[in-house]
Amino acid sequence: MIIMESRIAGGEDTLQRLAALYYGRWELFFLIYEANRAVIGNIDGLRPGMPLQIPAPQQQELRHVVGEGDSWEALSLTYYDTEHFARLLRKANGGIVIYESIGTELIIPALVTPGELEAASRRRAA
Repeated sequence: MIIMESRIAGGEDTLQRLAALYYGRWELFFLIYEANRAVIGNIDGLRPGMPLQIPAPQQQELRHVVGEGDSWEALSLTYYDTEHFARLLRKANGGIVIYESIGTELIIPALVTPGELEAASRRRAA
């Protein structure tokens, strides 16, 4: 996992707000949660003053050839550092049954584009 930035949680911060602030997309909050699970504890455990690491999201589309034992959850963990994007992977690949598709090339979609990250960075700086 590559850390994009560190910060201290503020009083109005939620995981969703932080994801919107750093990525421009609130639904990517699981990236921040997984990177900080040891500090936060449960998903509703974010408190002011907690030190946080903001991980860099996957910014480019990749390819993966299905191998023995692959699952959507395992691929999500491998490429996104969290199992929570398994549904995104399945949808991006037409909902195929992965264990019946050994040797098939899959699309691993980017979570955000570089442009979206740049726009989020400009909003933070404003």
